[in-house]
Amino acid sequence: RKSRNMLANRSKLLDYGSPVIFYVSTNKCLFEVIEAGKITSNKHGHFHHDALIGLPYGSKVTSETGDKGFVYLLYPTPELWQIAISQRTEVLYQSDISMILLHLEIVPGNTVVESGTGSGILSTSIARAIGHSGHLYTFEYHEPRSIDARNDFEMLGLSDIITVTHANVYETGFTVEPCSVDAVFLDLPQPENALASAKEVLKPNKMLCSFSPCIEQVQRTTLALGEHGFRDIHVIECILRRFDVFERVYTDPHRQGFVDKHIKQQMGKKRKRDAMEGENIRTCVRAVNSLRAHTGYLTFARKNL
Repeated sequence: RKSRNMLANRSKLLDYGSPVIFYVSTNKCLFEVIEAGKITSNKHGHFHHDALIGLPYGSKVTSETGDKGFVYLLYPTPELWQIAISQRTEVLYQSDISMILLHLEIVPGNTVVESGTGSGILSTSIARAIGHSGHLYTFEYHEPRSIDARNDFEMLGLSDIITVTHANVYETGFTVEPCSVDAVFLDLPQPENALASAKEVLKPNKMLCSFSPCIEQVQRTTLALGEHGFRDIHVIECILRRFDVFERVYTDPHRQGFVDKHIKQQMGKKRKRDAMEGENIRTCVRAVNSLRAHTGYLTFARKNL
């Protein structure tokens, strides 16, 4: 059986034991491990695992039921994993995760502390950033969530990189060696209560980040960071705005009326051909309406030398 490690030097071809994401749609993915005799079903039909052996990742596979349904077979990444898993808590989005990894200065070989684990979305992204030569110690106070996260990481083959601990860090602190950690991430209701332990395990001149949905938490955390001797304290908010670029066809140049290119088949064949070959095609840019405005505030600080 092949390794199920998300970070392994992956084979280009599917085999028994291979991890795979069934990409159903933009907001729907299914994580599976290829097993003999197993069938994965979704709204597009039934897909027999035995028929997938030898296919390359990225393949488009049609349903066994004979209809026109299909899925794409993709290799698991933290981004796809976020869509595929059951979200046990509110999750961080990729815009926030990218800023966290950047500002915490996480590189391969780093040792990182995280609390709390939640759904493990950030954990998988940190694991990819630190690689096999690094290690992530993640703490979760809710025992069922810690068990689910541990099982998920084992299924992804990340158990040698990620250590999950069920603990209330307000009371126990971070049970790692003092001054041994390259970065600390906190996603806690009262992060100010965990700063003393975070400072103890953090190496000098290394970074800490606290994620808070409310500005009142940011105020308390920022004041506490100053009291604990942290410097370079700053707060950012990531607001992601997506734009679509597409073509439209003028159906009446005098009135300048628009019709989407994807519904142009409703026009007569000659009229459509003239519109497509003439000067009535325009490239448009439009902001997507589903703007996710506020997710949370990221407070960063650096431990003194």
